[in-house]
Amino acid sequence: MNFSSYGSQFSYLSQIRLVASVSQTLESGFDIYITWQEEYAGTNTLGTSQAIYEPPCTIINNTITLGAKTKTYILNEVDMQNIAIHELGHALGLGHSNYANDIMYPQYTPRGNVIALSTLDLYGISVVFEWLSHYPYIPNICPSKSSISLPFYVQYEYLPISYENLPPPTPPPYKTLLDFILGLISSPYIIVFLLLLTISLIILSVVIWRAISTKETSEDDTLVLGELK
Repeated sequence: MNFSSYGSQFSYLSQIRLVASVSQTLESGFDIYITWQEEYAGTNTLGTSQAIYEPPCTIINNTITLGAKTKTYILNEVDMQNIAIHELGHALGLGHSNYANDIMYPQYTPRGNVIALSTLDLYGISVVFEWLSHYPYIPNICPSKSSISLPFYVQYEYLPISYENLPPPTPPPYKTLLDFILGLISSPYIIVFLLLLTISLIILSVVIWRAISTKETSEDDTLVLGELK
């Protein structure tokens, strides 16, 4: 919607809608599926996008798989969002950008801040979905893969990020550690373990105390007998 302000010729972009649903099972009928996995078998792969086509050129659906970590780095909320948006760009038909700061650049370095969409990113979307501007739509016309550059009337810049599109801030380390400790304490397994440990310590204390008491009694008896002699 923000990009459409660059000209009325982009107003058809308002017809694109992303309606999300979160489920633990794979439900049918969606265009894009996003799944998570812990790691790509010890590699530095961050995400993949796999499209399924119906000839001649209709995309039936696209499955995006995102990794939570690599062999050298654990992703935080910001990194995960940036990578997810990159793969969504592929699902919408975009290729890679030559600009290192664009969300569609083929390599990603964790940077700690949300990457804003550029006018080049969104102009690419407008080219992919240009068929929406023609009514009635022309069926079975396959767009060719092509390289694009911004037209003269669109300045290369980054669009503002709305507050609701910012991921939650990463908590400080001490809060994370505190949450971890509290989580351990509240775990039923930890409670059982602490209970058994407490009982074991009590039993051990009683055994040690009785052993010390017995030793003291023996020493006293020996002393008394010595005095009698």
